[in-house]
Amino acid sequence: MSSQLSRMGFRLAFVLSTGAMTLHDLIRTLAFEGAPFENRTPLLRDGISELCRGRLIQWVFEPDYGNAPSIKPETCDESSLARFWQLHLSAIDFSVETPDRKNPTLFVEATPALMEEIEEPEYEQWRDEING
Repeated sequence: MSSQLSRMGFRLAFVLSTGAMTLHDLIRTLAFEGAPFENRTPLLRDGISELCRGRLIQWVFEPDYGNAPSIKPETCDESSLARFWQLHLSAIDFSVETPDRKNPTLFVEATPALMEEIEEPEYEQWRDEING
């Protein structure tokens, strides 16, 4: 069933396997291996897009996290993500200091397929690296 995840896609999948998170949570949680700050949001967007392409996550748009109702897309596919990102998230500061509350974000959670994907044998080395 493997989707052949990239290293960043796997890291995102692994983190999401522990529980649902906002994009802000993911930026704070992920190790970006020394990536400059300006590269972190594109890395996050590309990784989330990869997981959408593989139908490994589902998400809702949170226009004002914690203060307004979430908006569920018709589908959680890559094109829906691109549309929501362009319309609502492209100018958002996802720096560590920016809270998810009172800011637009996505609330992202793993699907059962993600849980199966990260257990595939080809990811053993990356699992070992994360688990120490």
